[in-house]
Amino acid sequence: MLIKRVGIVIMLCFCALAAQAQFFDDFLQDIDNNLEAALEILNEALDDFPDMEEQLLRIRAAAYEDFGQYQRAIDDYTRLTQLEPDDESLWYSLGRNQFMNGQLPEAMRSLNTATRLNSRFLPAFHTKTEILLQLNDYEAASRMSDSTFRIAETATSYYLLGEVYSGLRQWQRAQWAYSSAVRIDRGYINAYIASANIAADLNQALEAIEAAEAALRIDPDSKEALIARSRGLAIMRDYTNAIDDVSYVIDIDPNNTEARLWRGTYYLETNRIQDAIRDFDAILRLQPDHIQATARRADAIFELHRENRPPVLTLTDPLHENFEILIPQSLQSITIRGKISDESPIKSLTVNGQAIPIAQIGDELEFVALVALENITEIRIEVSDAYDNTVTPIYRLIRYEELSEN
Repeated sequence: MLIKRVGIVIMLCFCALAAQAQFFDDFLQDIDNNLEAALEILNEALDDFPDMEEQLLRIRAAAYEDFGQYQRAIDDYTRLTQLEPDDESLWYSLGRNQFMNGQLPEAMRSLNTATRLNSRFLPAFHTKTEILLQLNDYEAASRMSDSTFRIAETATSYYLLGEVYSGLRQWQRAQWAYSSAVRIDRGYINAYIASANIAADLNQALEAIEAAEAALRIDPDSKEALIARSRGLAIMRDYTNAIDDVSYVIDIDPNNTEARLWRGTYYLETNRIQDAIRDFDAILRLQPDHIQATARRADAIFELHRENRPPVLTLTDPLHENFEILIPQSLQSITIRGKISDESPIKSLTVNGQAIPIAQIGDELEFVALVALENITEIRIEVSDAYDNTVTPIYRLIRYEELSEN
């Protein structure tokens, strides 16, 4: 909470502003619930007490940062570094907010100043590693990560090392680094989530689920952990629970594009094409240039067209005409041969109600069935595909008496 983060600063101000006790009472009541009201109080104090500018700016900058208003925090921390140019913590806070605001070159410059002022300022080295990771400069990130270990072995250092190894696609080393992070700090949720995602990438379903559930024991509502667990469940083809996990995320955060992308993918895998398209469309409304959503929507549209096309069955043996088959009166059984073509997987084939196996011969699907003819007047073949499109051709048996040679 913000009050905990700035409590020390507030106490520093309190001595100098003892006569303004009501100011702090109002501030403490408002800051967690109403940012604008709290900021109004701070702004009034800055006007009324210019000699307390530094202390009040620290409070306001921390408030902006905690509420995600990074540019406003940057403005305040920039002013603070002018007031206290030798305070490495202010340069770090400035760099951290610049990083969160996507201003990577500016962030690196601020953080370099922090580490020049204090060569063992570990948080600044961590954030510099994060910047290099975001720039996909994994070699430089690896060297920066080494710098952190010369200062101290911490859970964050191991986690970021895992991120470096992941970027270099060194999966086993990445898993080792994440395991090292949680060995130091059992509550380091990001390491569990990262480990779960690597396991899912490697199709290690049980490992992915186990790591994700370790994260969920720390935070049952962790969106990232729920998405990671869904991936493990999907590998096991437990799409019902996988969809439940990402649907819960979407209930919490309807604009979560990652959750919608995975749910749309799971819908595709379970032939819920219209549901998949709705999720991909929701992503594209938020991010029209989202490449994965665009590609998977195209897949869904293809599946939708394919969904409406029934299988095509061709009977190759016996000879037939107008769905009639001529057979000798004395024939006791008949061999049925045919081919099936369909853009969708075939789910079932029966001949007169009996399930018949289908063989893949080259690019074609073929079947052979032996049918006993006692009390049989027709051959009924039924083929269904994965979308439950079904064709049921019926061939009438026309019996004739064979001519005697005598």
